[in-house]
Amino acid sequence: QTGDGPVPVGSRGIAASALKPSGKATFGEKYLDVVSDGAFIDHGTPVEVIRIAGNRIIVRVASDPEPRSSDSVVFDG
Repeated sequence: QTGDGPVPVGSRGIAASALKPSGKATFGEKYLDVVSDGAFIDHGTPVEVIRIAGNRIIVRVASDPEPRSSDSVVFDG
């Protein structure tokens, strides 16, 4: 089986457990085993997939919780 794994790189989810460095995260309806990029990530923190290494999903803290914030900015003047 080839491909990017159960979620593509760039996917955003929520840490469902503390990642120290391994743990669980949810991506929509998927509840997956993930590994942090080295840092401790607390439960409930938004994360994003930075790479897939074999069957491991490597995540980091999401750099921007609103991936399309530039599309939804409203200036109220």
